[in-house]
Amino acid sequence: TVFTQEWPDEGKGDDSCEEFFLLDGRSPVQLPETWGEARADFFSLCGQEGYSMETCETSMQTVFRGYPDATSIANLKIDEALCSRLLSLAEASQEIDGWPGKEVRQADIDLF
Repeated sequence: TVFTQEWPDEGKGDDSCEEFFLLDGRSPVQLPETWGEARADFFSLCGQEGYSMETCETSMQTVFRGYPDATSIANLKIDEALCSRLLSLAEASQEIDGWPGKEVRQADIDLF
């Protein structure tokens, strides 16, 4: 399977997955290009929100289940399923009172 970096087209009006990776203030030219970069960026964003390394690792494994692993240099392809996982977890963490510092509940991780 060939994986290529594909972010939602501006014409489609859905740039929410791209925005997920821009939450840390990076420039759009700094979006992850490989699966390894996407996993590392996800882990970093999770930690910046105040979650534990264990929670971030579990969340990362859940979100990226079925996609190339962290060592992969294959080009990133954002599909609807991955986008849905990213956005569901982001929404779940926003609903936790008092975060950052609160742990993501297992039920939030199990949304996928």
